[in-house]
Amino acid sequence: MTFALRALLLLQLLWVGCREPSPLDTSGPIADWPAFGGGLDGLRYSPLTQIDPTNVDRLEPVWSHHDPTRLELDPMPATSFQINPIVVGRTLYYCTPFMNVFALDAETGEERWRFEAGLGDVAGSPHPLRCRGVSHWRDPLPEPGRRCNTRIVFGTRAAELIALDAADGRPCDDFGEAGRVSLLDGIAGAGTRDYHPTSAPLVVGDRVIVGTLVFDNQRTDTASGVVRAYDIRSGRLLWSWDPAPTSWRERRGEGEAWVRGSPNVWSSLSADPERGLVFAPTGNPSPDYYGALRDGLDAFGSSTVALDMETGALVWQFQTVHHDLWDYDVPAQPELLEIPGVGAGRPAVLQPTKLGFLFLLDRETGRPLHPVEERPAPTEGAVAGEVLSPTQPWPTHLPPLHPTALEPWGFTPFDRRACAKAFARHRFDGFFTPPSREGSIQFPHSAGGMNWGGVAVDPVRGVAIANQTHVAQAIQLLSREAYAALADVPRQPLEERFPMEGTPWALRRMTLLSPLGAPCNAPPWGSLTAVDLRSGGILWTRPLGTTRDLAPFPLWLELGTPSFGGGIVTASGVYLIGATLDHFLRAFDAATGEEIWRERLPASVNGIPSTYRLDRDGRQLVVAGYGAGLTDADASTAPTLTAWALPWGPEGAMGKLLVLLERVPGDPVSAFRRRVVEDLSPRVAADGRTREVVQYLPIDDASGAEPAVDGMLAIRAPLSAIPALVRDLRRWAGEDLRVHAYRVRERRPRSWQRTWPVGQPSPGVRMIALMVRRPELDPIGFEDDWMERHTRIALSQTLGPLDYSQNVVIERLDADSPAIDGIAMEQFETADFLARRIQLHPDQYRRGIDSASRFMDFERSRSALMIETVLEVDAPPGR
Repeated sequence: MTFALRALLLLQLLWVGCREPSPLDTSGPIADWPAFGGGLDGLRYSPLTQIDPTNVDRLEPVWSHHDPTRLELDPMPATSFQINPIVVGRTLYYCTPFMNVFALDAETGEERWRFEAGLGDVAGSPHPLRCRGVSHWRDPLPEPGRRCNTRIVFGTRAAELIALDAADGRPCDDFGEAGRVSLLDGIAGAGTRDYHPTSAPLVVGDRVIVGTLVFDNQRTDTASGVVRAYDIRSGRLLWSWDPAPTSWRERRGEGEAWVRGSPNVWSSLSADPERGLVFAPTGNPSPDYYGALRDGLDAFGSSTVALDMETGALVWQFQTVHHDLWDYDVPAQPELLEIPGVGAGRPAVLQPTKLGFLFLLDRETGRPLHPVEERPAPTEGAVAGEVLSPTQPWPTHLPPLHPTALEPWGFTPFDRRACAKAFARHRFDGFFTPPSREGSIQFPHSAGGMNWGGVAVDPVRGVAIANQTHVAQAIQLLSREAYAALADVPRQPLEERFPMEGTPWALRRMTLLSPLGAPCNAPPWGSLTAVDLRSGGILWTRPLGTTRDLAPFPLWLELGTPSFGGGIVTASGVYLIGATLDHFLRAFDAATGEEIWRERLPASVNGIPSTYRLDRDGRQLVVAGYGAGLTDADASTAPTLTAWALPWGPEGAMGKLLVLLERVPGDPVSAFRRRVVEDLSPRVAADGRTREVVQYLPIDDASGAEPAVDGMLAIRAPLSAIPALVRDLRRWAGEDLRVHAYRVRERRPRSWQRTWPVGQPSPGVRMIALMVRRPELDPIGFEDDWMERHTRIALSQTLGPLDYSQNVVIERLDADSPAIDGIAMEQFETADFLARRIQLHPDQYRRGIDSASRFMDFERSRSALMIETVLEVDAPPGR
């Protein structure tokens, strides 16, 4: 390389490094993240566009929050922070493996409240502590002053369903017993160590619907896998669906309420409220690996089922694996889509499975929207008494995303030979190789393929992106004597042993590893794949994850790692995911699969990110949780939630400018409005310091009188550009138009906020409703009851129902009150002012202040103009 070329490259790098950041684009949509998976459809999709493939590499941390809980248990169970946070209104809610629930200010990460549910008996538990999410409910008919008009509902490790007031985090006393419903009621053969929910309950209508984890492979008479629906207000049981055929119960003569050992629903549910359907993915009867004693109890196993939302009655079923002997239970939330060109445009259910299959089903009938072939499966090699299914279902339109071939691999020839010998000792006849006494290879792994993280679906482009694990494991059925002989034998790395009591066999299961500790099968051991749902073609595939944090330097290779969690996709074409065993959060170009950003973290992200943008002049945030994971490094890091956003840009934060426009007499209304739309709006929009004219709101006088104030412009602009923009507007107005008033809404840090007891209005949190009267049009003047009524109307539209008796003080202010000076409003030449100062409880203030700032409505009544203004004044004492 010549010196000149080197110098040119250096100059280019210096220019790129020193150039000013681009202004933040605030023209796109706003959206929250109101439920697990982004919504009741579970698509893991956001319509947001502010973060896109061209700027995602500029993301910077905005805030972090962590759960400081430390457990002193002996032995200490594993933990896994598998969260998908939800964002409703302006609040983010999430739970941690320690059964603590937090509510945070979604913009600042400031903690608003926390609730500690308690763990129950977990010392030495074989299952990791985990809580994948919470759910939100809003009463469609709220009662002013009543607690729990909005609720957070979640399931705990102590097998309880808990409802909290979303405003303050206190239990809702009208739900069950002091806010708790025991999920052990009526469940025979269950304890909290082997029976509890791990996924967020489904809230739809006035129902909260929940399934549970049932500890696998322990015994045949374990707890029922029943799915139950409870009244969200009272906690009363409304219906239950027991995944056991009626014929099985009749043959067995079972007298208990629900059948023991039936398939359970441990993963997430989805819902179609319009059709009144709830969709549930089922697991296997217990135990997973020996089915000769099931006698048809697996009729609903490894299936997607649709239930009637009101009654729990079974509407349809589709089984993904027949007579499942591999723990291939359906692990992921059924995802609801309706895309032109996908399945003839029918309302559909997309079901990911551990086998790497994507089944596309008709949402109303459960029938496949593309042919599903029943292909031959091995029928020999199982233990005596076992009867194998001669066929298994394979989708044809969407190809299997998991490799079907298996070959030994190693970093060195020594490694490769050792893995080849391990493979030779075990039988492998493809995906459905039956468990055997000699030992069989299970590939895919019992953890997937795809797992509970699901797939992200872009419903506009018709693309699904799936993360997968590709690791082989060995399974072996042991006689009772052989199992007992292992009691004093140390376990190998990643080896599991299960008693399967009630059957002739026990189970030994282990990941096949080389002498260097790497998987024995060829990489990638984790992958990302994008599928065109219309054509069924694979758009791209790539490894996901590196060996960093697993192997010493320099063996940091992009070979993929097993995935624990999932990803999300945005309308701008950005796919965001953690999920790997290395400590990175990554972004990929959804169109090409190119990695376009990564963030190094103290621990792995084992959940699903969320993204949201709450204000027209605000930033899109991405949040993800890490820490408290299965590896030593992850376990030593507290469960932490971090948010990222794009920088504000060279001019900083954005503000709003409200402009009241008065046209001079003789200027026709139509001409004036045309001038505003055709002249002023483009001028403002073209100004490099501004973003856009948000809206033009004309003010019509029903009486036909010529109004003094004709309309309003709402302009979004950088705060630093506001003064110059006002000067420009006044110069533009000239002699025939006057800019009468303006207001700048500046977002101020609210780090001083804390929770005050209900009924004690805090100093410094006030709203001022300002009334402007035009005497020439309203000679009667203001009346107190009119003012009172319209003030409360404005408040109800911005803050929702308020308990005026406890939380609000309304105080009349004279027109010349000093408080009016705090409003950036120029006085009208011919107008009177009347204002009310409303003092709010901080919780109500926090919920409503930003929606109030967006509420810009000109109320027309008796020719008076009402301008509702929100202010923050002095902070509370001592803060």
